[in-house]
Amino acid sequence: ASQGMLYEIMQDRAFDFFDTRANNEQDLSGSGRGSFLTEMISEQRRWLLRVMTQLETGNLKIKKGNYEKAKSQLDTLYAELMKQYEGDKKQAEESFYTMHIYKEGIEVTQESWNKFRDALAKFGVSRYKGTTLDHWKAWITHIRSKQLETLSGLF
Repeated sequence: ASQGMLYEIMQDRAFDFFDTRANNEQDLSGSGRGSFLTEMISEQRRWLLRVMTQLETGNLKIKKGNYEKAKSQLDTLYAELMKQYEGDKKQAEESFYTMHIYKEGIEVTQESWNKFRDALAKFGVSRYKGTTLDHWKAWITHIRSKQLETLSGLF
């Protein structure tokens, strides 16, 4: 596939992930739901634009990274997060004080992120010579780990 096609696929996967994350990994209860959703999606799209701009101008370099190590750390965080929220959606909805973030939504978001990770890595290798899938996957996996750490702190 051409670089342009790989970029379009990556962008589509990124936007899918951003939308899924905004809908599932923040508390959308209450009257501010619409603005919270819009702001998180916009924030993530601005992040992608900044990253692409930094890469194109040489201000961001993707360095060697150990993907297996990064993936292991992410898997550990993910497993801990899943344990933090053992209850089901019905139990959470019955509690007035429970945040409206559900295990099922986090799982769907992680699946969406996996697709984004892979598409970003394929695009990155095609566009930025000297990088590997391992480099890209390690880099973006560290970012996802930080997202899950933040989410873990909410429960």
